Amino acid sequence: MRDARLLLAKANAAFRARGGHPVRDVMAQGPQPFSWGVEYPQPEVDDPETGFHWHYHAHTPARAHDWPEHGHFHCFAYTHLINTGTQPIDAPAEPVDPRNRICHLVGVSIDGLGKLSRVFAINRMGAGQWIYETDALLGLIDRFAISPAHGHGDVTQWLAAQMQLARPQIETCLRERDEQLLSGKTGDIITSAAFNPSAIDG
Repeated sequence: MRDARLLLAKANAAFRARGGHPVRDVMAQGPQPFSWGVEYPQPEVDDPETGFHWHYHAHTPARAHDWPEHGHFHCFAYTHLINTGTQPIDAPAEPVDPRNRICHLVGVSIDGLGKLSRVFAINRMGAGQWIYETDALLGLIDRFAISPAHGHGDVTQWLAAQMQLARPQIETCLRERDEQLLSGKTGDIITSAAFNPSAIDG
């Protein structure tokens, strides 16, 4: 936890030094003005070598979450990072090249002040991706990284620190999602947990 706080402080210091902000910086790299449903930045931050991917977007009011937010980050991992032999609990119906399989790790909601407010988990119907049980994913949260060559290094560092600090909340909503899936629930599933912004000020 201490390492994550130091990582967050370093990222925040970099933003302050240039008068930036992680969400504002990401929003600047795409269609203007900022548009609902569009994924930012463009191109998306995708690193098959480290095995991670992220983007930011916001829903229309008709599709908004049940909590206030400006928008949210979606964080993904390529499934080759999952331990060999671990079976998914759900998968797309269409065959996918094993090198291109990804799973949704966590959603990170940002409030109107630009602070992390909630984390959430979704099922495959929401993300269209592979789903693995919580225990197969928790270790990936601590490894979340993007090579500097793919840009937005400060944002990735900031996001990685936030995810590590919110790990208990992420585990809570992932396990709740698994429970609903394994009980046979169908349709869109979203489970979320609040996070206190004062715990992560850096």
